Amino acid sequence: MEDIQDTNPVAGEEPIHETAGVAGAATTEAAAAAKIFSQSDVNRILNRRLAEERNKAETLFAQKEEALARKELQCEAAETLRQRKLPPALAKLLDFENREKCEASLDAIEADFQAAVRAGVLETLRGNTPPKDGAEERDPGAAVRGAMGLR
Repeated sequence: MEDIQDTNPVAGEEPIHETAGVAGAATTEAAAAAKIFSQSDVNRILNRRLAEERNKAETLFAQKEEALARKELQCEAAETLRQRKLPPALAKLLDFENREKCEASLDAIEADFQAAVRAGVLETLRGNTPPKDGAEERDPGAAVRGAMGLR
């Protein structure tokens, strides 16, 4: 028969060599030098490798599931911002770790945004205060007539 060799050993593990039906002195020495594994050794090694691959797959699946949940939260948050008539750029400020934190950060941002808008509107409505000496009247045409030399 021929040598069977594991080409993908786990780090720190010797490759598997099985030699069966080897004839001749040179091959007998090679067979003695090669480590022979029993079926239980092979099963143990394969089970360990399968467990490692299963863990990798489960980890990858969990990461993809988390990314999908984050994307869903981002879409829902964008829709909520649109319904509340808030700028979509505010989505960058939200916490997408989980649904509760996202909703809490959305409520806090909405309250802060509305307060800032209110303050800006009040400041704009306040405008300039008229001079107290009464020199300028509230007639908008007076400035134009004065510039043209009309009374």
